[in-house]
Amino acid sequence: MSKNLLCLFAVLGVVTGHSVPASADEFQDALAKAARTSTLTAPGAKPFHLKLSAADTRGNSSEIRAELELWWAATDKWRREVKSPVFTQTAVHDGARYSETNSSDYLPFWLHELIQESVDPIPKAQLKDIDVDWSKSGCGKWETEYAKEAEKISVYNSVCFNSNGTAREIITQPLGVVFADYKSFSGKEVARSLTVWPAGSSEVKAKVTLLEPLKPDDSLFAIPGDTDFPSRLRFLSVPESALQPGTQANAMPAWPAVHNFPATGLITVNVKIGRDGTIREIGSPISRNVVVNDVAVAQIKNWKFKPYLVDGFPVQVITNITLHFEAKMELLGANGKSYPAEPFLSHIKKSRELSDPRTEGSSPFHLHATFQMAPNQSGTYDETWLSPAKWRREIQLGSVTLLATQNGNEAYHKSKGTDSTSKELDYLIDLMYGHFPRLDSFQEGDWGQSAVNLGGMNMVRVARGQVDAENQPITGQAYWFDFAGYLRADFVQPRVTVYSSFVAWNRKQIPRRAEVSENGTRRVLIDIDKIEPAREVSDSLLVLEGVKPEILGAPNDDQSSDLVLPKPILRVPPEHPAFGNGTVLVDVVLDAHGHVVDAKIKQSAGEVLDKAALKAAMQWEFTPMIIKGVAGPGSATLRFDF
Repeated sequence: MSKNLLCLFAVLGVVTGHSVPASADEFQDALAKAARTSTLTAPGAKPFHLKLSAADTRGNSSEIRAELELWWAATDKWRREVKSPVFTQTAVHDGARYSETNSSDYLPFWLHELIQESVDPIPKAQLKDIDVDWSKSGCGKWETEYAKEAEKISVYNSVCFNSNGTAREIITQPLGVVFADYKSFSGKEVARSLTVWPAGSSEVKAKVTLLEPLKPDDSLFAIPGDTDFPSRLRFLSVPESALQPGTQANAMPAWPAVHNFPATGLITVNVKIGRDGTIREIGSPISRNVVVNDVAVAQIKNWKFKPYLVDGFPVQVITNITLHFEAKMELLGANGKSYPAEPFLSHIKKSRELSDPRTEGSSPFHLHATFQMAPNQSGTYDETWLSPAKWRREIQLGSVTLLATQNGNEAYHKSKGTDSTSKELDYLIDLMYGHFPRLDSFQEGDWGQSAVNLGGMNMVRVARGQVDAENQPITGQAYWFDFAGYLRADFVQPRVTVYSSFVAWNRKQIPRRAEVSENGTRRVLIDIDKIEPAREVSDSLLVLEGVKPEILGAPNDDQSSDLVLPKPILRVPPEHPAFGNGTVLVDVVLDAHGHVVDAKIKQSAGEVLDKAALKAAMQWEFTPMIIKGVAGPGSATLRFDF
């Protein structure tokens, strides 16, 4: 897990919100309550003695560990000792006198976070006057917008609180910390567990191993030699514009050719600068095209600035460096040939304009199709569409009938011959409405573009995920467009759908046939045998008798989370082979209905047990993953112990 949100004090950063002032007031009240509840070092607080131990839980760096001890008597009377392979410190403050000895001239930011957040967890000054979206779950969320000339980029921040008013997490880079295991001490609620994320792939968990009242001992605060309080090692957040380059100008990156859009835009990266002006830590870059990120980091890490002075002393600096990137976009595999290059979103819009009969403003239609499903099943699909919010659909497969209608904001669903919709019928419905990704969470930079050949035709393939040795997609999604803009095929793991037999109707070209295959085996074949203007449909036909309608767009009881992870609702145990034992981990891919559509071994226990685990995993059912209130594809990892 990483926390890659932008610093609130970065160059040209403008904090924006979409809430009424009451939300901001509630958020500030929650911040104030959390500070009162958990801050150990507030003026007049009771003296304490604290020990904290921290280590990298992912084992990526043996040097990222530390022991921290603090003896605190008052805001101007305390002693701190830090011991770590990367940095040691002894600091003593006693009234007007201050002494500090350090093993190096740079205090790593993750240590700074633990020093600060263990005793004073709420950065009230940084979060002052921010307009937020405030949720019932106790989370304040807002956007930080970065602009350079006419370009902008936004990222999200959040601060969440527990029901007792303590802080649960603060994700407002450069600060990213999660608090847990609160216990009472001297009238306060203090987190005994903290998690932070240094630059890179490490995760540091810190535990408060001792918290007790301070025993009087003035010898702890003896000052061997005054080093001046303003000279202490500390961080200060400043805008990039406040920094001056070193003796030479900092060189801009040489941007590479890219195979995805956007080819131009902004990139911003949070950096920590030492007292000598060199960049000591660099965060994860944020841009709309991840391909340029590594190039930016490789160049920026060599930049140098003049030391930043406060009261005549150099300080460590936190800032965001924001650059404009301009790369050349070319399709992978084009090899000098001319292929249309345009953003994936443009491909989607053009394809829908050309072939989708259900776009806003389209003429009402009646559509009838037959379909075949493996093994040896056949059925019919019938749809009357009047507008995006007014339609009726009926599917028949053997003894099963599925009815669905929508009339304005009321949606009805009714089934006969079955208690639930099968995986294959849900897939059929999704296929009739198209497999394009949802646009409310769409990121153009996620999608790479290639020049490929399909069925003897040159095409543009837009994809995300892995490919095999023959450059065929094996995970994720892929879409094949011809030069006219028609969607000719798509891959939604693990199935490929090929569209053919395009026929003109209502100024559009409608594919009359869709053939779905999985691992080379045909699974579904759909043939549209009729599409014609729709006759008048009375509203009574859009109301299904005995069915309570779902009110679309109605607020949920809990709209607290932008993301709700899938949860299993049907667990199928594996058949235990006659021999063998071990643990198998299986990664499963879920569709928007919570059906398992693909499964792959993550941790093997041998061929026999793996096969049993995969067979069981494919039968599990989940609640859908919910993003901003809308169901979508998801994933999960299952554990099977034999």
